[in-house]
Order: sequence, then structure tokens, then C-alpha cells
Amino acid sequence: MARMYDYSLPGKTEQENWAELHYENIRSGGEWLETRLLAVGQRTNPWFQECSDYIAQTGDMLAFDTDMIGPYGYCADLSRSWTIGHTRMTGEQSTLYSNALAQIEHSTALIRLGMDFREYMEKTWPIPNVISPPLFLRAAWCRHGRRIPRRALRARRRLPDAGPLRAGNGLLRGMPYRRAGRARKRQAGNPGSGHRNWFRAA
Repeated sequence: MARMYDYSLPGKTEQENWAELHYENIRSGGEWLETRLLAVGQRTNPWFQECSDYIAQTGDMLAFDTDMIGPYGYCADLSRSWTIGHTRMTGEQSTLYSNALAQIEHSTALIRLGMDFREYMEKTWPIPNVISPPLFLRAAWCRHGRRIPRRALRARRRLPDAGPLRAGNGLLRGMPYRRAGRARKRQAGNPGSGHRNWFRAA
């Protein structure tokens, strides 16, 4: 990710930025990336759009989710975000970033051995209505590159008896996203319309 940060410059497409992670993973002996979840500027909302030929501009927020199977088959599934050209965040960008950080810190502090899905979900950080989409993922258990189905972790509904959190499990924490179906219908390179532009530079 350090390589991605260094090369996050205006004038590059989302795909070119995503290629930096591919390059470093393979160079280091890694295996593959399961998705192409990187978006810049207004394309970060709704989340879950795959990277495209959209050209990044100075001050845009870049956000990505690794979904990476790295060296020795290690699953590294984490998200990061920063601004293109490493500019100072706008007020709105900073507020949203702070919300994401608060969610991660709160949810991380809850984790303990023996906790089951239902208990974890009941105690997770309450996402404010202003940023909460109709369907979102709060966390996922991950082990050996395979996840517990996302359906098991959605919004305190129909939670299964999936057993307790055990040593060796990985808990993947993330901020919410909207339904992927709507985003996948968008043409590559189309920044979309009709959605609030949260991450666009002012």
C-alpha cells in the first residue's frame, strides 16, 4: 500500500492506481486479488464500484479494499483512503474519515474470544442515518481466504448460530456500502450521477 500511496497522483486512472497494488503483491510473492474495489472522487459513492478508466484529479479521495491473497496464501483484507496528490482533506472528507475511524476503533475494542455473531452485532457502532445506506456490512469473519457469507452479518437481521469467535479467525471490519448491483450496471469510466458527491474535492 505504501507504493500505492506514493504513486497516487493526479492524471492517473483508477486502474493504474490499482495496478500498483497488483505489482507489489506479485513482486513480493503474493498470489491474487479477489476484487477490483478501488474508486476515486465521486465514484466512491455508492461504494462497491470496480476500478475504471476514470482519471483522478488533485484533491479527490481515493478509497480501496485490498481483498488480497498475499505471500504464503495470507489473506489481507483491509481498506484505506487518502487524497490524490496528498492534499489536505476538505471539511466533509475529514468528517467522513473520522466516522470511519470511530467505527473501526469501537468495533475493534469489542472483539474477544468466545463472542458470537449476534452479540457482536448488537454491540457494534451505530452508523449515523446520514451515512447509513439501506443495506450494509459491519464485519465479516475470514479464514484462509474464505469468508462467512456476508448475509450472516447484515444489519442485525436473521443472524445465524455461526459459533463463537476463535483464535485464528480474522475479523474484517468495514464501513458500509450500498448494493453492488446498482453500481455494477454503470459503464466503466462513468462517474455516475444522482448521488451525493461525498468525496469530491471542493
